[in-house]
Amino acid sequence: MKKSILVIIAMLFSILVVNILHAVADTWTRKADFGGTPLALAPSFSIGSKGYIGKGPYPDSQEFWEYDPAANTWTQKADFGGTGRSYAVGFTIGNKGYIGTGLSGDLMYHKDFWEYDPAANTWAQKADFGGTARGYAVGFSIGSKGYIGTGYDGSFYKDFWEYTGNTAEGDLDHDSDVDGSDIAMLIANPGLLDITIFAESFGRTSGQ
Repeated sequence: MKKSILVIIAMLFSILVVNILHAVADTWTRKADFGGTPLALAPSFSIGSKGYIGKGPYPDSQEFWEYDPAANTWTQKADFGGTGRSYAVGFTIGNKGYIGTGLSGDLMYHKDFWEYDPAANTWAQKADFGGTARGYAVGFSIGSKGYIGTGYDGSFYKDFWEYTGNTAEGDLDHDSDVDGSDIAMLIANPGLLDITIFAESFGRTSGQ
């Protein structure tokens, strides 16, 4: 009887130790500050084990940075291929990253779309975003496809688009096209710095 009790206690203790060792801490740990100048409203994405952040918004700049969590270091990479901007969207398909749309400091909305290759450290322009030039859109990827929708260019949008990047030029398929009278949810890309939320007013313009 005594031996059985000791065995049970030993088993319970082992389970407790395993749970403690494998427990996931619900905590935040500060890492190395962003390598460039302070920024907000910048596009971002991750490829493999690295994170990437573009530059924005003022002054307009094409700076682009890679974060290595293993080394906890930032490395400046090839400048973004398009004009400097904020309120752009970013997502990842496979081993490539994509950034498009956005608003530049001259209050010009954009619909150009760019692919980043981390192996070659180069940018290549792809097919323009299929709808109206805009900022404040949201983007994400699922499997081998990317998605961009909603946004603002003086009017709010709720159209939604799918990107298929399996051809040399890229391809944009329009999933749904509805009027822009409804209010879209505006979601900024996440960063690694303290963020100040603010509102701006500006005129409606459009561009490439």
